[in-house]
Amino acid sequence: MKAVLDEGVPKRLAMLLQSHGRDVSAFVPQWQGLQNGALLAAIRNADFECLLTCDRNLHHQRTIAASGIALIVLPAQRYDDLIQYLDSLLAALDVAAPGAVIVVPRTGYV
Repeated sequence: MKAVLDEGVPKRLAMLLQSHGRDVSAFVPQWQGLQNGALLAAIRNADFECLLTCDRNLHHQRTIAASGIALIVLPAQRYDDLIQYLDSLLAALDVAAPGAVIVVPRTGYV
């Protein structure tokens, strides 16, 4: 699954996930400031299939199912906090499907 990080997610997370064989890119700078609907369209048009975000409200604001993008909601925003959830993030990327929302809980289990 080709995934991209949201604007507020540390870029180092993409490198960490790539080192574990996942196709994850850092946020695209040209998308900075796009609102949720426009951002989801830009992601889809760039052939990404999944967005990793810290925005715990995004899946309530937009109809993710209609976007055709999988959404993985991260349990933390700081890189040092996120690395403890590595196994859960890898598992979420493995099972994410277009239109699905996966909220990685702070317990770390998907």
